[in-house]
Amino acid sequence: MVINKKDITILVNKNRDGLAIADFLFANGFDKIISSDSLLIKNAPQVNFVVNIMRVLLMPSDNVSVCAARWFYIKHLTKAESNFASGNQTDFENLLDSLKKFKAESLTDTLNRVLKTFKLNVSNDSYITALQDVVIEFTAKNTNSVYAFINWWDNDRASSDKSVIISDSEDAIRIMTIHKSKGLQFPVVIMPFCFWKMQPKPDGIIWVSTNTEPFKQLGGVPVRTTSLLSQTYFSEQWETEMENTFLEGLNKMYVAFTRPEEQLYIFAPELKKDAGVKTAEGCLNAAFKSDENFSKSFARLKDGFQIGKDFVKKQPAKKEKTDNFDNPEVIQVGTVNTGFNLSNIGLKVLKQTEAENTQAQLGISVHELLSGFFDEGDEHQIQKKLNALTDEQHTQKLVNCAIKILKQNMWLSDQYNIYCERDLINTAGEILRPDRLMIKNEKAIVLDYKTGSKDSKHTDQLNQYQQVLTQLGYSNIQKYILYLETEELVSV
Repeated sequence: MVINKKDITILVNKNRDGLAIADFLFANGFDKIISSDSLLIKNAPQVNFVVNIMRVLLMPSDNVSVCAARWFYIKHLTKAESNFASGNQTDFENLLDSLKKFKAESLTDTLNRVLKTFKLNVSNDSYITALQDVVIEFTAKNTNSVYAFINWWDNDRASSDKSVIISDSEDAIRIMTIHKSKGLQFPVVIMPFCFWKMQPKPDGIIWVSTNTEPFKQLGGVPVRTTSLLSQTYFSEQWETEMENTFLEGLNKMYVAFTRPEEQLYIFAPELKKDAGVKTAEGCLNAAFKSDENFSKSFARLKDGFQIGKDFVKKQPAKKEKTDNFDNPEVIQVGTVNTGFNLSNIGLKVLKQTEAENTQAQLGISVHELLSGFFDEGDEHQIQKKLNALTDEQHTQKLVNCAIKILKQNMWLSDQYNIYCERDLINTAGEILRPDRLMIKNEKAIVLDYKTGSKDSKHTDQLNQYQQVLTQLGYSNIQKYILYLETEELVSV
């Protein structure tokens, strides 16, 4: 049984979990990783090591950068198991001292010398190559100075957007959040952190209101999430929040568990006692205990449970693309009668999620790309991200349509303060998120992008934005909807 790296997708609940996994994989020799966050070169450990070395050459007293660089050297470059705090670090100190005599060199010479000294130029590392490209691009527009580069790297927003472009066809492990995996399928899925709370976060915020006097006059108010709300006038809204949070967590599990085509690996803490269904791991535990037949379907392993056999579907021979669907390939798979039923409400929510299609994924991609466009200088970076998409041509058409109209109307950052995908909160406590908000003095222009057909709900959405902006004191408000498929800009 052969499984290629590109067949494996690791699903995580939060972006920081994805970064931890990427760091672990890199430390263990897996340098080909596809992830929207791990592909940012600022998140690559080897890139941060090089930048930290350059910081130390500028400021030898920067102990934070020295320690960070030393830690990377010991962990990744020497593979040593020695104590970090011990004195057995002479190799690193000697290499660093050998560089200090060249600290007056230009940025490009310093970078090349650092890479050569620590032998980071031996292998074809995509992140190091990207860093070299960034330095070349920087020196073409700025001075060839290490100080200027470090200052730009630490403070300029543009440096945070630099990323590595890895083709989807490359044999690389993919890391993705569960949210972004909706509607997608992968041969093998690994869930390393299947544990999260199915209840509202303690000390979070919930907006509530009541018809009981005198509190009715307050309207919507934010309060801390706590079980004590069940003993207040807001008890019904607290129960609704509890139900919605549970369904959201259950929906997350459903989405993750239905992404694999062939194999699914779930890692969760083993519970020593019945903990209810307050957590994802608690729900798994309850599933095994709720039905004896369901549990018997799984074979007990040393460290877990298994159902089914190791299997990788054979890939059919490539055929020329055809639009004839008279004889589609049918793959029959067995089913397991688990006897594990969800409530009607939960099942309805789950079916709605599964029904999300390619159009929704297209809309997400387009909105994410346009959220990074503030002026003409951002076009190059957006194009690089477009090149990494499988449906590049269609997405590029829609993105270019939006950029063209934004430029025609001069809706750029040199004319307005621009806020993309920023939250607005109305008096009822509802969160509204316009795609693009452009502010100049008392004038506000709000714009939404739509990849689908026209709908009256779109206008209602813009009117809600206007109500909040009016309450914020803006007297001149313009509202627009941009239908990208037809390139139609509609004033509301």
